[in-house]
Amino acid sequence: MYRLNYANPSDMAAVLSGFVTGKISPDARTSSVAVMAPQSQHAQVLELIEALDTALPQVLIEARLEELSGDAGKKLGLDWSFGGISLGHNSLGQIVDVSIDILANLSILEEKGEASLISRQHTFTVDGKTGKILIGDRIPVLVQEVRDGQVVNRVDFINAGVELSITPKVSNDGTITASVKPVISSIVGWTPQNYPQIRTRELETIVSLTSGQTAVIGGLLHKDEIESIAKIPLLGDIPLLGELFKHKTSTEVDTEVVMLITAWQVNPDQRTVVGPAKPGDAFPVTIEPTESAVPVAK
Repeated sequence: MYRLNYANPSDMAAVLSGFVTGKISPDARTSSVAVMAPQSQHAQVLELIEALDTALPQVLIEARLEELSGDAGKKLGLDWSFGGISLGHNSLGQIVDVSIDILANLSILEEKGEASLISRQHTFTVDGKTGKILIGDRIPVLVQEVRDGQVVNRVDFINAGVELSITPKVSNDGTITASVKPVISSIVGWTPQNYPQIRTRELETIVSLTSGQTAVIGGLLHKDEIESIAKIPLLGDIPLLGELFKHKTSTEVDTEVVMLITAWQVNPDQRTVVGPAKPGDAFPVTIEPTESAVPVAK
């Protein structure tokens, strides 16, 4: 009986069966494998287990949402020309060329009121496993179904906001290559049955970065119409006639929400991160678009 520290017993048994004759039985309850084989093969079994039963690299992920107003994006040097996908008044894009200290500049814009931090979330995952972050709300929806001739109610939940799925792969040199899929969902209306109509924008991207570096993965662009009223004091307040002394103007203001993602490789023994302890400069990342953004109304 060989006790495992990290490896899945079934996976280990499958590997050992290719090298050892005899019977190999995995035991998930005790996280071990039982090997019934000639004594001469147990040395090879132990060697294989010691080589394969190792801790997977752990990755700490931070997702940060920033709302930028006006031309704040241009002031940051963001270039959405690569792969920008138009969705009417909204678009989902990606960045491939950022070489400035974007976090420092964001702090300056926040002080000026041109940028604001919406949310900052963290999650842990391991090499090859998907970590998920939801920045938004879970909306309850009442669903009715018929069972055995009777109407049964149940409550389902729909995510609205920004949902991030990220699957990192850590190479031997410490490079983190991650499959990143941000999904932006919003309620655009309600059906007569009081079910929400959801518009979803998705983008699947692959990024390569070193531990502690930050990538700007995507942005949601939209236009807001702001109406302002200028009036002559006193005269503009006269009922009915006051409308003659007022002037209304409508202005379209561009607003974008950008997502900054930082990934650190975590030392599983000391529980410390490899690389900068805080998110560093945004940098030129390698991005390979694998799926177009398509709005879907559900």
